[in-house]
Amino acid sequence: MAQITYANLFSEPRNNVVTLVSNSSNVSDPVTSSAEYRKWIYSRFPDVKSTEFSGYPFIVIRSTDLNTEIPESSADGKSKMVNFDIDIEIYTSDTAYGNLNGKGLSHMEAISDDLAETFMNITNRNSLKSFGLAFSTIEPTAISEQELKQQKVYQRIFPLTFRNKLQVSA
Repeated sequence: MAQITYANLFSEPRNNVVTLVSNSSNVSDPVTSSAEYRKWIYSRFPDVKSTEFSGYPFIVIRSTDLNTEIPESSADGKSKMVNFDIDIEIYTSDTAYGNLNGKGLSHMEAISDDLAETFMNITNRNSLKSFGLAFSTIEPTAISEQELKQQKVYQRIFPLTFRNKLQVSA
């Protein structure tokens, strides 16, 4: 993780969230062991029909949405209250081969449990805060079911909102 400054207001918040989520002791991939590696964290919805797609489940961590609040600025305008919104989307599938068939909901719940525990954990919240992401809210959506590319897919979104007063100008 790295400190958020006025020079990296868009890139570093997402990088810090990805670092926290990609740590397998925080959020573990339910279909691989620690000896294996497969890509399962993306910046956008992957091409699920590509030969390079590693399969379900996977997580999409979207780019940072930034909002600065003008009424809550310092007198010189260099510091403002900044809101960082980052969506984490979880996708799991009930359509699979062998012992993974029909496990979409259990994978969704396991990943959701890990994400909730990770972002509610006081040590993780303090770590994020020390780098400029004071934690504000986590409000996961209900699970939606959909048909995507001939797959029965579950989706849940974890919208994360961080809020902190930061220097936004030199």
